[in-house]
Amino acid sequence: MRDPKHLFARYGRQLLVQGTDFDGQARLHEWTAVLAGDATAFAQAAAEACGRYLVGAGVGAVVAPSAFAGFLQALDPQLRVLDGPDAARPPVAHYWFATRPYGASVDVAVTDEAAGYETGQSGPARVATIRLTLGEPAGLDAAVTLGAAAAELLLADVLRVEALPAIVAIDWTDPLAPSQTTQARRDDVLAASAFRPPTGLLSEMRANAPVWQPIAQEVERGYPMETCGLIVRQLDGALRTIVCPNLQDRYHALDPLEFPRTSRTAYKLNERVIAKSADAGETLVAIWHSHCDAGAYFSAEDVRCAAPAGQALYPGVAYLVVSALGGKVRGAALYHFDAASGAFVAEPAAD
Repeated sequence: MRDPKHLFARYGRQLLVQGTDFDGQARLHEWTAVLAGDATAFAQAAAEACGRYLVGAGVGAVVAPSAFAGFLQALDPQLRVLDGPDAARPPVAHYWFATRPYGASVDVAVTDEAAGYETGQSGPARVATIRLTLGEPAGLDAAVTLGAAAAELLLADVLRVEALPAIVAIDWTDPLAPSQTTQARRDDVLAASAFRPPTGLLSEMRANAPVWQPIAQEVERGYPMETCGLIVRQLDGALRTIVCPNLQDRYHALDPLEFPRTSRTAYKLNERVIAKSADAGETLVAIWHSHCDAGAYFSAEDVRCAAPAGQALYPGVAYLVVSALGGKVRGAALYHFDAASGAFVAEPAAD
């Protein structure tokens, strides 16, 4: 643990925030930030800015590109710089910065508890997304803005100043008059809802080696690209896994504006595989895909693809997200759509 005097001398500004004290600083020191993004200069600059803010505030460890990992450690010699995402253990925040046709965004996946992490049985991460809308090509100033905003989300949550939101929309179309809107998480709505996702399907999948092993093998084989497929129930009631090619790169090459993501951060199924399975009398139970160097959370992009305009594309079908960190499967979570709230809710762990 860092010396309290050193903490106050360097990070005393945190103590000026109402409700923040040395205990809050100690909590922050326990956290690891995994910083990553697409190959654009903007995303890398935003990730570096985020890292600078987090290290300056007192985060304990980072996983960062070599281009700026050394600089972050120079900011704080006590900072632990880990070799890769697979070395990070909760509490951990995974950041993914990306450029978009409208500007840029960052997904922040926060996993608080370490219990069950090694076996993949820990609870799904809490997720927040920042959408930065720009009126001109993204520049360095916008990258710093996005990186700082992403860092502040974690700091406010860990220091218990403000809970992690669901979506933060920053409209910077006019740099002289930017605006920001925040959408709170749906936790309270879901808690009051009568909807309770079923329990048992994920356990059934994981306990069935012919179902689970092809998924895990394909996820690790395809890393660091996302992989995908289906889980169907056959006429005799048994589950079957179908591994599907990820067509995202093909669509991206044909229309990069409509499909700005590559298979590094997105997947595209061939819907004809679903139709062929239905013709054989099988029932689609779940669609699965992997998250590379990120947690098993249901991202804003996943929601957009699975429920456009707030309506489930495949009613009654669950979505399995498998987390691959450093090329190894580290966790999985199954999500069900609640039509009343328009949200995807994680299936609770079996007793």
